[in-house]
Amino acid sequence: MRKTIILLLVTCAFILSTAMGAAAEWKPEKKFLKMVSGPEGGSWYPLGSGIMRLVEANIKGVSTSNGPGGGVGNCKVIQRGDADLGWSYSHTCYDGYSGRPPFKKKLKKIRYLASLYPGVFQVAVPRKGKIYSYKDMGDKRIVPGKVGFS
Repeated sequence: MRKTIILLLVTCAFILSTAMGAAAEWKPEKKFLKMVSGPEGGSWYPLGSGIMRLVEANIKGVSTSNGPGGGVGNCKVIQRGDADLGWSYSHTCYDGYSGRPPFKKKLKKIRYLASLYPGVFQVAVPRKGKIYSYKDMGDKRIVPGKVGFS
């Protein structure tokens, strides 16, 4: 996990320094950049904070903040214009942009920027539950996590 975080931060620093070199005279329109990431205590929150620290350290005159959130909720926050950047998964952004569940309408203001690391999906089921594939979960009660999360 530590190597992944270091790789992520180095990648972000590279992207920011490349952008800075290409636009040395660029003056940002905004003086404040807000990001929503994940819940405090999760992995997305400190990574979002790290990215915002890099932005603030490398782009003169820009202040930043990172707030808690979740993959689905962050897409909605971006659509409303309440944040400039939001952490999510590619499939969640696609579902939002296309208006597929869990979204009720198309979120045409969102854009997917980058995949920063591979996400792993894990499913745990009771041994006696007779669930051997995803298809077996069709009529079962499941708990996917908190509302607003991916």
